[in-house]
Amino acid sequence: MRRRKSLKNSFKNAYKGLMQAVFKQSHMFYLTLIVIFLIILFLHLRITYIEWLILFVALSLPIIAELFNTAFEIIVDHLSPYYNPSVKLAKDISAGAVLTALTVCALVSGVILLHRLTRPAPHLTPMEDYLVKLVSGLFLLFAALGVSKASFLKGGVSDGLIDGKTAFISFLVVSLLFLTNNLPILLFIFFVGIIFTLLELGHPNRLLKASIGALLGVLISLFLFLVV
Repeated sequence: MRRRKSLKNSFKNAYKGLMQAVFKQSHMFYLTLIVIFLIILFLHLRITYIEWLILFVALSLPIIAELFNTAFEIIVDHLSPYYNPSVKLAKDISAGAVLTALTVCALVSGVILLHRLTRPAPHLTPMEDYLVKLVSGLFLLFAALGVSKASFLKGGVSDGLIDGKTAFISFLVVSLLFLTNNLPILLFIFFVGIIFTLLELGHPNRLLKASIGALLGVLISLFLFLVV
């Protein structure tokens, strides 16, 4: 009797498949970077909630199409490892679906961008500006970690040179410093950051990754809150 999969394992397998697609397939990886760039761009352009809804639907189309295309190609290559005109035609049609989704996404993004550039939104409040920069920084960190982790030349996935936990903690700690001027809170945040760093440095093999992660988090935070 076939065992039923638990909901937890189903989500775990789905997440694993998504990460494999993003980091092992170059097209999917570059597409993810483009989506991240567009989200950061429209965050700073302060588009409306309706525009966000339309944009997310448009951005999801090429990602979903590319996921199906990748899965389809893997199955076809396994079942038919040798050249077959019918298989090639099926692959071309599948790739055409991705191209169609990309075209729709580009048109929708272009229309929203043109509309927002011709009708600039009012200035952000300090809290709104802070939240936009915080979310932008998190997306930038995700993109940087993805670039360091992806290994297309080897066709696999490497650990990269950046420790993700240290990078995110460092970014959040420095970002919070720009939000509050309360001395006790600042001292508490600093203490937590120091403890976390010391724990990371307790593993010699992770010293370099932790240092690079901390530096990356600090630099992205300083860039967003002092330069942008």
